[in-house]
Amino acid sequence: PDNRGRMPISNDAGSKGFEPTCSNHIYLTPCFYEAKARLIVAEAHNRWVDAEVLESPCESTGWRHRLLISYSQQADSDDLIAMSPQTPLAGQEESTKELMQLNCMNSGCAWLSAGNYEEEVHKMKVFLRARHS
Repeated sequence: PDNRGRMPISNDAGSKGFEPTCSNHIYLTPCFYEAKARLIVAEAHNRWVDAEVLESPCESTGWRHRLLISYSQQADSDDLIAMSPQTPLAGQEESTKELMQLNCMNSGCAWLSAGNYEEEVHKMKVFLRARHS
């Protein structure tokens, strides 16, 4: 290593090349959440929804999380709509149970509700568009 801690590049035939597996990408590494954890989960078209973990990954679920996903608040990622305060997931309507493999790119702890998270993302998009135009 040099004085910055960097390793020199080696072109040896014995050196192992890059293998595109999940373990080589931190953002694709599976996440593990305990039962009853509150999450926000990415659905199709960059839409975030609120979820609650019903069952942690195990062999019977194919190593996927069983989630209770709430679809009561729908938002388009480019449109800002008024969001009502989040109510507990157990009392919400339009919920469904799904099995999902979760990683750092499609899930996160629910520090904000999905509606509030999308509102903050929209503000950042507007700021960056104005800043870089």
